[in-house]
Amino acid sequence: SEFWQATLGAEYIREDIEGRLNVYLPTHRRNVYQTASSDTPLVAGTGIYIQSPTTRIEEAQPGLDAEVGFKIPDFSKYVGTSRAYVGAYYFKGDETPDVTGGRVRIKSDITTFLQIGARAQYDAERGAQYFAEVTFHFPGVIHRPDRPSLWSRLADIPERDVDIVTAERNQVGSRTPLTDQETGAPARFVYVDQRADPPSADGSVEHPFPTISGALAIARPYDTVYIAANP
Repeated sequence: SEFWQATLGAEYIREDIEGRLNVYLPTHRRNVYQTASSDTPLVAGTGIYIQSPTTRIEEAQPGLDAEVGFKIPDFSKYVGTSRAYVGAYYFKGDETPDVTGGRVRIKSDITTFLQIGARAQYDAERGAQYFAEVTFHFPGVIHRPDRPSLWSRLADIPERDVDIVTAERNQVGSRTPLTDQETGAPARFVYVDQRADPPSADGSVEHPFPTISGALAIARPYDTVYIAANP
């Protein structure tokens, strides 16, 4: 599915500390699809069923993220200013599970036009994710030598999630049992397979009886006994 969203953000930047908040608003929330119904009966337990179509719901989740960052004292003569950040994010699902997680990242200015960074984040839905980043700035445009560093940072690319958080849920269709024409009640089938395991046998297709006598012991009027053909 294709989704669009609006992003609203605010930043607070000082030389030694900074903070950010972003809000994500999908322009529409969900798309709903139905799978084609199958004409093949479904055998389960002691019945035969017709499966109605399954509904698939794809949803774009609105949410927000926030982080705070701190300047790291110089630790190498080969690396310029470095900053570390810690943050959290939350996305709300109506038909799908919420996504809640945390994120840490670090970035360092190598030169006036080269910046490197790394980040890690985790949430229960998507697990752990790791990223490495390399950013190039055109000299003389982003980091102008005639302006203070704080002023030049106002031209940095805003920090935000560039993807739209989406999730999917499958709503399995209902099962309609095959009915007996004589009684009008759901048809009942008892299964026999000589290779079956006797302790778990209950006459279902998953756990058939190993002998015909076991099936006859529980058979009711109008029941059908299926015997597997074995070599």
